[in-house]
Amino acid sequence: MDRGNDGLWNAVSIFFLVATVVVIIIFLVMGFSAGQVSEAAVPTVRVLPTSTNTPIPPTVTPTLTLTATNTPTPTATGLPSLTPRPTETDTLTPFPSATITATTTVTPTLDVTLTFTPIPSATGPSPTAPPALPFAGPDNVQFTRNFANTQGCAWEGIGGQILALGGGSYTNTLQVHVFNATQDFAPVFTGTNSAYGASGFEVRIANAITRDTYFVQLQTRNGVPISEQVTVSFPGDCEQNVAIVNFQQVRSLNP
Repeated sequence: MDRGNDGLWNAVSIFFLVATVVVIIIFLVMGFSAGQVSEAAVPTVRVLPTSTNTPIPPTVTPTLTLTATNTPTPTATGLPSLTPRPTETDTLTPFPSATITATTTVTPTLDVTLTFTPIPSATGPSPTAPPALPFAGPDNVQFTRNFANTQGCAWEGIGGQILALGGGSYTNTLQVHVFNATQDFAPVFTGTNSAYGASGFEVRIANAITRDTYFVQLQTRNGVPISEQVTVSFPGDCEQNVAIVNFQQVRSLNP
């Protein structure tokens, strides 16, 4: 509450206080002037209630202030105008006309008469195939375990014998050549190892079991081949580390 209201209430309070005092004085004066008055006639002084300042809360009226916001309006931009392209005019250039002149060429034709003269056929016997080699190897190479020496499986080799026309061993000395793509063993003579027969031979190939392939051929003592090459492929088995290759005479060595 502001000070103006406080002053007003104070003035009202003083007024009622002064009025009360005046009333009391008036009653006292009237009592003395009328003589002795009984105590019952004396008026009772009434005490007026004292006013209480009750603060009145001020009334606040809110003020609403509206602020307008300007929203810009987009301005439409016009699309660019289309510029028409110039119209192309095709200009045809005529080709010069060609003049074709036909030329006829006459080729003379010669009449040729062919005369066939028969060639006389050769006379005499027809050529015959060369005679077969005098010795033939086995159709199938046989394999067995090492029996001709005491080296067992730490050895691999080729052995066999030479058989004559009438049966039995071939007594004349020949040589056996063993080789492959990487090894060429020195030839051995027949009749040097009787464990394979009277005309037996033996060639040591390796000191272990292998799966290598070799070729065996019978030759004269001068190195002339007298048999086809026999192919020997070891199976890599200790029980089959010796290949038996026997050669059989099929015709006389000297025709």
